[in-house]
Amino acid sequence: MMRDSENNFPDGQFKSRYISVGGAMIHYIESGTHDPPILLLHGIPTHSYIWRKVIPHLSPHARTIAVDMIGFGRSDKPLDITYDLPTYTRFLEEFIAALDLDNLTIVGMDLGLIVGLNYAMNHKEKIRSLVIFEGFFQPMNIAYKNLPLFNRFSLWLMKNQRISRHMILDDGLHMVEQMMNTATLRKLTQDEISIYQEPFRDGEVRRKVWFEGVGPRAIKQTSDHPGDLVDLINRYSEKLSKSKIPKLLIYGEPGMVVSKKTAESARTSIPNLVTRFIGKGKHFLPEDEPDALGKAIAEFYLGLPDT
Repeated sequence: MMRDSENNFPDGQFKSRYISVGGAMIHYIESGTHDPPILLLHGIPTHSYIWRKVIPHLSPHARTIAVDMIGFGRSDKPLDITYDLPTYTRFLEEFIAALDLDNLTIVGMDLGLIVGLNYAMNHKEKIRSLVIFEGFFQPMNIAYKNLPLFNRFSLWLMKNQRISRHMILDDGLHMVEQMMNTATLRKLTQDEISIYQEPFRDGEVRRKVWFEGVGPRAIKQTSDHPGDLVDLINRYSEKLSKSKIPKLLIYGEPGMVVSKKTAESARTSIPNLVTRFIGKGKHFLPEDEPDALGKAIAEFYLGLPDT
């Protein structure tokens, strides 16, 4: 089942749509009509709103879809599921199948990159190209060491149950504001912050999605057991290092997960990968450099060989 929402996208640019996937209503925005399509996957704590200034650079060339992953944005947030990587990947698989998407360019950051790469490396026949930024695409023992010291310290803090419980459960809305402001060079408006806070006003949602799910607490240097998040990242990273799918790695300065050094090492270790520097930006490049980001993706997309 597919339906349009009653309300337009927050800034009025896009019409929101919903589709039933795995028993949940999944929200997405769509613009453009030309195939092959582009699928945009957001990170934590954001949703499709983060792509609002990027999409206008893409939609003249491609059907462009930005989805709110299960538990985020306007999508349903069931409390009876486990928000782990297999669950996110299953919902993405069913979403792509429901919209009958093929020959995809997947653009991902943060959690969206993890989910997108996990999907792509297990469904290579569906993928035309990959656009990677500000997320983990290398084995975690390498990726973790490349993180700035402040980031590693923050992740270490989140492993403390008392601290993370307070930050996520007791003070979660402030944490959203803090995350967005800390990881963005420009100062977001209060209206923008409020849009990112709105989906997480329910403390039980924050508990399931962030505290118990794939959030900062799950990011570690080494795997604890087969099938955990780090193990799955290592698996798709190994496949990515051998894949000939065209890839674009985008980075900003200073960045928070992907730096110039990371990009240079990836260029020599991952086949069919090109890198692109887009200017000043931290983690949320769609907020810091939306025009440069959108143009870089569009140029890469338009330069792909016909399939």
